[in-house]
Amino acid sequence: MQFTPSRKTTTEYFDIQRRVVANKTREGWLEAPHVSLLLELEVDAVLDWVRAAKTDPAFGGVRVTMNAVLLKLVADALRAAPEMNAHVSYGPQSAVGKVTCFEEVNIAIPFRSTDSRMITPVLKDVAALPLRDVCAGMEDLRARAANTDVDLLLREAGVRDTLRRLFHLDPRVLWRLWANFLGPGRLPRVSAEARRRWRETPPEKRVTPENLLSATVLVSNVGSTAPRGQYFAVPMLVIIQPQTTAIALGSVVRRAVVVRDGEEERIAARSILPLTIVFDHRVMDLEHVLPFMERMKERCLDPGPALG
Repeated sequence: MQFTPSRKTTTEYFDIQRRVVANKTREGWLEAPHVSLLLELEVDAVLDWVRAAKTDPAFGGVRVTMNAVLLKLVADALRAAPEMNAHVSYGPQSAVGKVTCFEEVNIAIPFRSTDSRMITPVLKDVAALPLRDVCAGMEDLRARAANTDVDLLLREAGVRDTLRRLFHLDPRVLWRLWANFLGPGRLPRVSAEARRRWRETPPEKRVTPENLLSATVLVSNVGSTAPRGQYFAVPMLVIIQPQTTAIALGSVVRRAVVVRDGEEERIAARSILPLTIVFDHRVMDLEHVLPFMERMKERCLDPGPALG
């Protein structure tokens, strides 16, 4: 029985950003068998390190943030688990798959644009960059995201993806072209003024399609959106194909934990950060992820060696 509303309703087609999210979400869930793990990290030493770095002359002129430091620690830990920083290709008909592991760690990082929509530009080679450059790179991506017209960015990326699919003779792309540009749910036209501003904005000042397509792993700091002091963890993420892993950083909270002091145990207050790991089970079992978890725990207790 269909529901009949008693008051006025409004119906709107997805804008291009929601269409991309919907498509990638569906594609990820259809293709990648997800396994999710929650790791709770003690980060008091990391918080102390960040506070000290804010007054360190070595970081003069850059903003040292907890997010940038955690990205650096995650990138370092990924080197212990190469299958997590990889791309997968799998043929369901043949059951033949292959995984390509990367030395460079290119992290896709969600940013909010000026109109409150999310895009995920990539910070490249995070494991090899000095922390100072990671901090500067984060600020650069933030500025570029704020200077980006999301509609035009995703249209440009969509055109490139469509041409790629046409080259590979994918017939589904014809339906996509009709539905998005000719059908009743077609995308609205972009004004000539918006196109002019897009062309006149130098690529180095905005996010480009290349910034969206070079990721080897996704790391989302969703905890930064939570109210201060509120525990916030993410039980599940979408793996963006062909990546094999997605990671979410929760919010730091103070919690009573049992600590060992010699032969005795006692209750102490610690700063706890929940970290969610979602991995593609076609590529990995738990044993492939354990080295990342162990190194991440070690780095959070003593971040200095990874941060330089």
